[in-house]
Amino acid sequence: MNTIFDQHDFAALLDRHGSEAANWAAENRTHALELLESSTEAQQLLAEARLLDETLDELLPGAIVPLGLGTRIVANAPHRDPWLQWLAVRLWRPAVLACLPLAVGFAIGNTFADDAADLEDQVLVAFADAGTFEAFALPEEE
Repeated sequence: MNTIFDQHDFAALLDRHGSEAANWAAENRTHALELLESSTEAQQLLAEARLLDETLDELLPGAIVPLGLGTRIVANAPHRDPWLQWLAVRLWRPAVLACLPLAVGFAIGNTFADDAADLEDQVLVAFADAGTFEAFALPEEE
């Protein structure tokens, strides 16, 4: 097995040029064929690449992908303006993180506010039923 040309190089070759050895560059073809003779993993990668090529040929018969299509797609992708990135990263993230404890406190307060009102009502009912409000009543002036 050639140490210069390994499994990763072979996988990249298959991704770039497909499973047909005739499409591989001459300097890589000899190394790839040597690797195929000695490595079962490379043979498995080639079998998967052939299956992928066959499936794509069935789905898209006669489709030709122009050379450099990937480069053109990346070049035409919209670029983010630096000021927009500054605004999105430098300003909003800290603001959101600063408001997070406020939101959590609001949620916790709303969760327990109903329970506290119920508890207060229960205490008032308990005192009213026991007649203890009379003990706490102020004496009437004469």
